[in-house]
Amino acid sequence: MKSVIVSSVCISAILLVLAIHTIIDGKTANLQELEDSLAVSVSQTMKEVMEQESYGIQDRNEFIAAFLQALVMRTNSDVDMTVNVISADMEQGIMDIEVAEKISFLNMEEKEIKVRRTVIFEKKEHPDLALALSR
Repeated sequence: MKSVIVSSVCISAILLVLAIHTIIDGKTANLQELEDSLAVSVSQTMKEVMEQESYGIQDRNEFIAAFLQALVMRTNSDVDMTVNVISADMEQGIMDIEVAEKISFLNMEEKEIKVRRTVIFEKKEHPDLALALSR
């Protein structure tokens, strides 16, 4: 009888540790995916808009739509995502975005993960000078 109780307690402890590990690993993976996809999407959109004037973006709404398209293409998980555009200025090359995801682990309560990214893009006005200085 004693060995049954001890083995039950050990199995329960192992299952508890595995559940905790799964929750922590899932949250970390979602946070890392959100950070990576946000960073790449913002950088790609800014680069396309600022360096390639032929991209076809004429106003702020198209600028934000291009960013959202890039973000959706890079996000693999199926979660509720809220995107808050704090500032987006094509002329000055500034984009400040906050993305929040609602995720649930093992059918428990929902948690919200927020990531904020600010990018300031500077065009090189004198490429010859920049090349001369980099040598």
